[in-house]
Amino acid sequence: MTRMLSYVLLAFPAAILLAQSAPTATPPAQVHISGTIRQCGKPVLGPSPSGPFWVRFEGPPPGPRMVQVNDSGVYETDLPFGVWTMTLRAAPDDDTTEFVRPRHFQVSASGKLVFDIYLRSVACSVLGTPEQRAAFCWGEEFFPAPSATGVPLEVDLFGLHQPWTPCTAVQENSRHREVATYNLLSIEADNVAYHPSEKILEAGGDVLMKDESGEHKADSVRLYLVDGQASALAHDR
Repeated sequence: MTRMLSYVLLAFPAAILLAQSAPTATPPAQVHISGTIRQCGKPVLGPSPSGPFWVRFEGPPPGPRMVQVNDSGVYETDLPFGVWTMTLRAAPDDDTTEFVRPRHFQVSASGKLVFDIYLRSVACSVLGTPEQRAAFCWGEEFFPAPSATGVPLEVDLFGLHQPWTPCTAVQENSRHREVATYNLLSIEADNVAYHPSEKILEAGGDVLMKDESGEHKADSVRLYLVDGQASALAHDR
């Protein structure tokens, strides 16, 4: 009996040591991303009544992933840290329809990110460069804004004022809104403008901002855009 007890006492500290030295699982470095497909201020369910949209993300291994948009026009998925390119598709194998301009962004912090996708309002049959087509058909301008680490970010302005408003072809009595996107930042406002030489984005009129910190509202904002970050500036210039 004494010998058996000594075996138990010898084994017990060893069990504690094994439990203490067991490796702990490291949570995956990823972010939960979700958003709504929006057009002219309202959610859009799909390119046709019979089929939903698909959101395609291309980035780090294990490779591209396709996410189906649900009946409310909403998608969600988890993305590992890294640089991503997002496009919107009519079907998993569709790579020709210009629903949105490809959007480049980088995720490097865990949490939840709201990332709405702004659908172009009309089909475009105009010939020309991507810049000419975008400006004429969708009131869209885009500017390269690569980060110091080489991430190919862009500032994309969408729905800018022109002789006719694209949303009137889709929805009567729609309120004109303009959109700006940059990395994880999205802004909806009555008007937006970007000054590439100064790297300053301006928005005014019932401004709604969404980024990795959440949703924010303001009458107007001026933001300095550099290396994927947006810093607020004073309004006096």
